[in-house]
Amino acid sequence: MATVTYSDYSVFLLMDGSTSPSTVYSLRELSSQTTIVVISDESAFFAAFAEWSFKSRLLVWSVRLLAVTRLSLPELHHLHGTFSKMNAMLAIVNDISANIRCSIYVHLPYSPPGTQALKVASWTPLRGLTLTTHLPLFPDKFS
Repeated sequence: MATVTYSDYSVFLLMDGSTSPSTVYSLRELSSQTTIVVISDESAFFAAFAEWSFKSRLLVWSVRLLAVTRLSLPELHHLHGTFSKMNAMLAIVNDISANIRCSIYVHLPYSPPGTQALKVASWTPLRGLTLTTHLPLFPDKFS
């Protein structure tokens, strides 16, 4: 392994109750490429994070969000309105058996509430990342 420095990229570790919105906003402003990874198996946490991120102006279009969970797609239906308006993807991990797999979804803009997210990729240890549509990861939703 090697240490590589990229001055244009940032990594944020968000912790419950200890990170102020102004601190995260300032860090985001210093970086030209920001990807935030939020990991949780609680639907309410994702809803609270989305509300907090809008209030703090964290999730502007240049910021990419990857939400990682083991919850099923129907359990995350309330994220449609938020995720369809941001540069966000949802990774659902299935590790019930020895076969770990991950499905990656995106909510398309201007789609009616209740519209299921579009599966754009899948990942398994054996096959690696496989795109399932012509769209790239983090597709440009508003071209």
